[in-house]
Amino acid sequence: MSFLGLPTELRLQIYDIALHQSSQITIGSAELTGRAPDIVHRLYGDGRKPFPGLQHNHEPVIISGYDAGLLSISKPAHVSAEATQGTRREYHDAHATLSRVNRQTHNELKSHLATRAHGRSASLFVSYPSGLHVLRTHAPGLLQQARSVHLAGAYTGSKSGHRVQHGAHLPGATLPQPGETKRRPQVSPDSTAQLTELLTSCFGPKSVHKIQQLDLRIYYVGPDSYSMIWSPETSPVVVALTQIPNAEFEITLYRGGKGTGVHLRIRPSEGRVVRTVWRPLQERPGDREWVVDPRWPEWEQQEPAVTVA
Repeated sequence: MSFLGLPTELRLQIYDIALHQSSQITIGSAELTGRAPDIVHRLYGDGRKPFPGLQHNHEPVIISGYDAGLLSISKPAHVSAEATQGTRREYHDAHATLSRVNRQTHNELKSHLATRAHGRSASLFVSYPSGLHVLRTHAPGLLQQARSVHLAGAYTGSKSGHRVQHGAHLPGATLPQPGETKRRPQVSPDSTAQLTELLTSCFGPKSVHKIQQLDLRIYYVGPDSYSMIWSPETSPVVVALTQIPNAEFEITLYRGGKGTGVHLRIRPSEGRVVRTVWRPLQERPGDREWVVDPRWPEWEQQEPAVTVA
């Protein structure tokens, strides 16, 4: 008997089993370490190619469970090029795979996900911007199962204008050494467009993912970091405030001499509500780890922000 010959109720149960994920999923990228031949084989062996849009010698990582190390901006995640587990180069998005089987399966799956009460049970913890790139290009179906999304990363500026920090290398972090092998041409994804797509798919009149909460914990780097939050169109905070017409925004700013941390919490709302509070950022070694909320993976019992007149 073919799959489509099975009773509808049984097919729906099979969809549930195929789509089952952990209640927490962490998405990011990791740098390959080890001997050069092992790294080359990992990237190019058996007809493989490096994942487009990631840093040199990096692989996408999707983990069932919460992993704070994948969200770090001062201690980049690493994986041995000889490792057989730990990365998810071979990860297959079950939702995308099922949707491509045929039109009937696609329509059944879409209808089932829209109506099942227990359909959204996962919290996605995503590094920004590399993890967001992996999510949008490699596993977009995970949003179909998400009840909350939490992004953590850094945003910095350059002489040519403001840009997102596509790697984990911030001032004070270990930089590549001279004499490395020649790098392939860098293809940088449009992080602003990817963030816009994520936000508008979760909030607003065209939203398709009815999530309960989206968090942005972004560290803005440099002495001009505070003005950087509000001025460039590519700032994640500006993108969120301009692209989402109605929602409840809670903004907490942590100001310091070397940078400014912004926690933007967004929840669904029929109207537009914006609350803001300023707090000092205690700058000690490792404070860039502020982007990783110590309460994660818990998020539902967070205290509300204090409104400042």
